[in-house]
Amino acid sequence: MSRIIIPGARTASAARSLVLPDGMKGRASLWFDGVDDKVTGLLPTALTGTSPWTLICWVKIPYDPAATVGVMSGGAFGVGTGIWLGVYNAAGVRTWGGGYRVTADLNTGVRPKYGDWQHIACTYSGGANGTITMYVDGAVAGAPIAFPGSPAVVATTAWFGSLLNATFARCNIAFARIFTRALSLAEVQAAKRGEAISATSLGRRWTCENPGYGTTCHEEIGNTEDAITGALWSPDVPFRRRRVVEDVGAAWKPNVTTSICAVGDDAALQPGAGSCGLMGWFRRGGPVASTTLFAKFDFPVTYRGILAYYSSTADIVVAMVGDGATTRTLNVAVRSGWFHLAVVIDRTAGMFFVLVNGAILGSIAIGALGSVDAAVPLRFGQWPGWFNAAFGSHNDWIWRKGAVFSWDEIEAHYYDGVTPTNPGGGVVQIGWAMRENAGTTVVSIPAGYNGTLSAASWTTATRCHARSAA
Repeated sequence: MSRIIIPGARTASAARSLVLPDGMKGRASLWFDGVDDKVTGLLPTALTGTSPWTLICWVKIPYDPAATVGVMSGGAFGVGTGIWLGVYNAAGVRTWGGGYRVTADLNTGVRPKYGDWQHIACTYSGGANGTITMYVDGAVAGAPIAFPGSPAVVATTAWFGSLLNATFARCNIAFARIFTRALSLAEVQAAKRGEAISATSLGRRWTCENPGYGTTCHEEIGNTEDAITGALWSPDVPFRRRRVVEDVGAAWKPNVTTSICAVGDDAALQPGAGSCGLMGWFRRGGPVASTTLFAKFDFPVTYRGILAYYSSTADIVVAMVGDGATTRTLNVAVRSGWFHLAVVIDRTAGMFFVLVNGAILGSIAIGALGSVDAAVPLRFGQWPGWFNAAFGSHNDWIWRKGAVFSWDEIEAHYYDGVTPTNPGGGVVQIGWAMRENAGTTVVSIPAGYNGTLSAASWTTATRCHARSAA
């Protein structure tokens, strides 16, 4: 019997996009605490009076909310003025519900699957005595009901995470949309499968993943930055991409407590007060002592530069950036084995953030952070005098000065093994594959920034191997 040979793929296949909802890459969601968290935006201007509409999104509720809560809503309490989609409390039993709050609430009788992502939608057919229909996971949920008369003009404000700016939902929300028409069952099912549906009358669209940090959520149709109150960005998503098979033949592995891959100090490695980033692969073994992943950091003299280290006491990666006076620190959880790490300073957004396996796990405003230049080598692996445990392996580190790595570029590097193209315009980008499998030199691309290994070894116990014929 023969085996299929899978080559070392370098680009994403078109077919994989079919498992993702239209426009969603499985990057992030928004987490609402159920107390006061919400996102405040605007209803579509076309949604007035007896207009048809659809509220549709992905939602994950961790446990019984014990009340009627809104996942999405708009307008105001009153006779036919507030539309909503969320969890309905009927005699102490919580089920999915929606419609016109107070006037015509549809109780589906379908209970949420607590702790699981579900695809939910509520539609109104429009006109006087129009029909309200609910869909849960692509199926009609409960018997549709009619609105008793004609709905009034709907107010302009929209929320998600909130029931008409009143009671709040404890949940994750992803990919919320408002249509000014009633989607059909087939369209709701297509949306759940991740297939594209007609954007006709698409009035509002929040992916809940862009930018993945900060205090606003971008709405793509009206092109507004809608205010987030309390809600936090989360890597928990209804869909997660899968990595392609990539043949990695070797990795550099520190073998003693003084093992270092050192790249000499250079102007190309000095970001100053500009944007920059460093990303690559690292294998975390365990149990182990604390150790350094990379450091371009003047410690303990000035606390200036960029640093990431693994703390064995807390099972976290600690990322730091400092200018000698101001220090910003992020702690992110990791698991044993290989993981992809990206550490980015975004001066335009004023943020310092860390991604693990393509997901943003931590972000913080950089405030008055100045120059992070440190006149010391860029070191991968151990750091003489601090965190000298020898463990882990390294592959495919990339440094960029003068611009951030975009989320698309970080995902492509993690999921598909695609090295980002230097954007030009004075941006410096240097890569070290660390796949030589022999010697004490790590070659840079472009040339001129080679790393020198001290007391290092190589390993073929890499993160991924292509299959071969038996």
